[in-house]
Amino acid sequence: MFPCINGNETGESCFLFQGKDAGAAGDPPQKISDYKESLEREGIRMEIICGCRKHYLLLVYRPDMLQEYLKQDEARKLLLQDGYNIDGPLDEMIAHLKERFFHKTEFPHEIGLFLGYPIEDVKGFRKFGGSGCKMCGYWKVYDDVEQARRIFDSYDKCREFTAAQIRAGYSILQVVGMKHLCTSQMCV
Repeated sequence: MFPCINGNETGESCFLFQGKDAGAAGDPPQKISDYKESLEREGIRMEIICGCRKHYLLLVYRPDMLQEYLKQDEARKLLLQDGYNIDGPLDEMIAHLKERFFHKTEFPHEIGLFLGYPIEDVKGFRKFGGSGCKMCGYWKVYDDVEQARRIFDSYDKCREFTAAQIRAGYSILQVVGMKHLCTSQMCV
């Protein structure tokens, strides 16, 4: 969630929301809904991509940034191969991603596009089935290692900044309000 919160790169993140059990953690969908409303005021959306009683895979994104990223010709070609209506609204594409997770005939590797991974790396992963990458970090790198290193470093700094703020007693919603600090001082 850190790149999205701090406004980095294309701004997408995916993370697992997990509770020990429904009673101890509260109602996870309700907690997610509570965050969702507050994050939307900051221009951030959060969607449950898939889930069960205890675990939820969330996509956290800035709609304007994600929509612009998915408009690239190469991204559109990949999404079209997986049955996406590439001329439809972003919400429709996210609904299709959710549907692909739900049916689980094969893992929807195009999620890398929704996470803002470099298109060439998404293509490489699909082509080589996860083998033979040049570097492994937040994703498997098949193309520009130096660019990936810079992005990984930036993500690490954002993660460290966000974790430090949470350890200092700030809530995740308060950290979202500090995004200018991370972007300008810590994460670039």
